[in-house]
Amino acid sequence: MYDAPDALSRAAELEDREEYALALEECERVIESGLGDQAMAHRLKARLLAKMNHLSDALAECQIAKDLNPDMPGIDAIIGRIYFQEGKYNRAEQAFKNALCLMPDDETVLSYLVRTYNELGKIPEAIEYTEEFLRYQPRNAVTRAYLSELYIQQHRVPRATLELWRALMSSPTQAHLYPLYFFILTKAFASLNILLKLAISLVCWMIAIAGPLWAGVAVGGIWSFLTLVLIVSFVYLGSKEMKSQRRFLLGVAVRVSVYVCFYWLFLAFIALTRSA
Repeated sequence: MYDAPDALSRAAELEDREEYALALEECERVIESGLGDQAMAHRLKARLLAKMNHLSDALAECQIAKDLNPDMPGIDAIIGRIYFQEGKYNRAEQAFKNALCLMPDDETVLSYLVRTYNELGKIPEAIEYTEEFLRYQPRNAVTRAYLSELYIQQHRVPRATLELWRALMSSPTQAHLYPLYFFILTKAFASLNILLKLAISLVCWMIAIAGPLWAGVAVGGIWSFLTLVLIVSFVYLGSKEMKSQRRFLLGVAVRVSVYVCFYWLFLAFIALTRSA
């Protein structure tokens, strides 16, 4: 006798191996047999079709699955991702909300809802849902980093910096998240006014020069020399009449030096945190 549950398990394994065509064949055999959990089979088929970019067919399978089992988790999440991919953000928002009713602690659905709100310009709603999620998972570093980025969009830099600090402290050993943290840090810096930028720039320059030389690190010494060259250029350009070309060069010098200084300081802080 045909074993439908076993076939669905094989299809799920093939999906994990990204062998979507073979997984789809297993799903279709289960559906043709009429055995087993047909709603689950149609949901899995919809997910596979969406991953293969057959979006309209995937939506049709989602509707069949909902008709068979309206309370099955995951169906609305697939619908939301399809609408998000198509740029239909209002429909995606409703689908993700429906999905969260059945899966309130699903990180993927929440992140998609936040991204949907971001696309719709609904930053307060995105912050509200993100903070709600963090009440259940306060040590989720990725979600907290997203929250920091949302605060930057509201020009709430102190709060954004605090959330970024919390994200870093909750996962100091997850090196794959460092580029995300640094990217958000540079966005926070870019949102500041010019006086704060100059003040932070001077502090970063001084530390970037003194730190590596004091530590006796060869690479740090080379970076300190390059930073010093940029500072001299900054002073030279600042002492001249600020014509358009000089203003452009000054902007380049400030951005390059400060962002690289930020990165060096960020890595140094990580090293100290992990060794503590």
